[in-house]
Amino acid sequence: MSGTILLTFDVEEFDAPLEYGRALSLPDQMAVGQQGCERVLKMLGQTRRRATLFVTASFAAYAPALIKCAAASHEIASHGLTHGPVRAGDAKDSRELLSQCSGQAIRGFRSPRMGLINPGELITAGYQWDSSVNPVWLPGRYDNRHLPRVITQSDGLVEIPASCTPTLRLPLFWLSVKNLPLAFILSAARRCLALDGHLMLYFHPWEFVDLAHSGLPRYMRHPCGEVMMDRLLYLLEHLERDGECLGTSDFLARRGFVNERSPS
Repeated sequence: MSGTILLTFDVEEFDAPLEYGRALSLPDQMAVGQQGCERVLKMLGQTRRRATLFVTASFAAYAPALIKCAAASHEIASHGLTHGPVRAGDAKDSRELLSQCSGQAIRGFRSPRMGLINPGELITAGYQWDSSVNPVWLPGRYDNRHLPRVITQSDGLVEIPASCTPTLRLPLFWLSVKNLPLAFILSAARRCLALDGHLMLYFHPWEFVDLAHSGLPRYMRHPCGEVMMDRLLYLLEHLERDGECLGTSDFLARRGFVNERSPS
């Protein structure tokens, strides 16, 4: 095995239905997020895979025991203070809160909804790396096709984008796994793994619960639950013939991009 699979999950409050006019209380958002996270951790434990969990500080405060348990086997990184717009000071505050909850040094950041963030703020807050860039065109969200699709480093901050194909910039993320033929996604993912030496995949724990009555559009909610889990497992089992699952900081340390000391 020569490649590295960076399996990541954005662990957050389930606020996606709010964008589509479906009212959902914050406790209910948290409950869905917790149910999904428990299922993901169970799968990871049963298959002995290591992942990076990008956690909002608000979710960690809601389920501290769950995050502490997750930290025993997986890397914890920041997904912001809440799953909303990142305000000044949020990156620093979320890093401190997540470190207290998890017992880990928090090295990585991913902004909510993959919004771009000022690298200087992350450096000041003590982060070593960022994974907020999805270098693709996602209608209604962003057009980042002008940004690098490979790992870059500037002023002490490493940027490791979500993976996409090199020419068409097809994103290899949760919506692709939901909506495109698995054989096609697997082939594209293998090409990226061979070309780049790593594959950064990202999902949300809430995808692995029943979303039939969530109010989300079909392309976001179907498949879900166990069917979606089966699709993910199929993809991983075949990709692992060419690589291993590893935490993001461990991978970047192996490549010499970051050191393994605790950030200050």
